[in-house]
Amino acid sequence: MVSGFFSFPQDDVPNIAILGAGGGLRAMIALYGTLQELQTQGLLDAIMYLCGVSGSTWCMSSLYKHEDWTEKLQALVERMCTRLDKWTWNLPKATKILLEAAKDENYSLTDFWAYTAIYGMIHE
Repeated sequence: MVSGFFSFPQDDVPNIAILGAGGGLRAMIALYGTLQELQTQGLLDAIMYLCGVSGSTWCMSSLYKHEDWTEKLQALVERMCTRLDKWTWNLPKATKILLEAAKDENYSLTDFWAYTAIYGMIHE
């Protein structure tokens, strides 16, 4: 049985998907908050699919670096809040990463802008 608000026989559990919206930083923060509340309510473990576009993928990629992210979600949320609170820019590191990425034949000005904005905000 799946615990939480509802109980289902194991072979009759519904497929539940969460879709994070686009919207840059706002979408990233919203998805972090949504996942955190789902965990608080005991529903996070019932989620089968986590999908997103644009800014919500910033949250997802940050979480997916940790295979046990559901077990340490609170710590990851706190870490991201700390990062967002400290806007810094390491020019030598940023330049090195940009030059490496620019070797890709499909690298564009949009990629440069996205990296610049995201690195400044979340340092990843």
